[in-house]
Amino acid sequence: MVRQGKAAWLAHDLTHRGGTAWALYLPRRFDLWHSFLDCLAFAFFGALGERLLIGQVLFVYQQWWTSYDAFVAYFVTWVILHYLRYRVFFRDERASPRLGEGPIANPVPA
Repeated sequence: MVRQGKAAWLAHDLTHRGGTAWALYLPRRFDLWHSFLDCLAFAFFGALGERLLIGQVLFVYQQWWTSYDAFVAYFVTWVILHYLRYRVFFRDERASPRLGEGPIANPVPA
């Protein structure tokens, strides 16, 4: 058994919980507006976090990379994650009816 240090275990635990929370707040069916705002928020705060680290001289970009490039990279990364979530891993959920639709929507005859 490989022993991990406390920092590695904490990083693994935080990313696992963060990924789980992200997956739980996503709607079951794809919603373009929700996905766009989600990617925009993560890109903004990711680039902002990097900018704050640069301001504290805890982080340095190499050569031509800027905060704008970081924003685009974060945005594209989250677009890929949304694509994987909705088109690859849970493609069968797209066919499921929305809440209030389908044969079980009104089980009691009117």
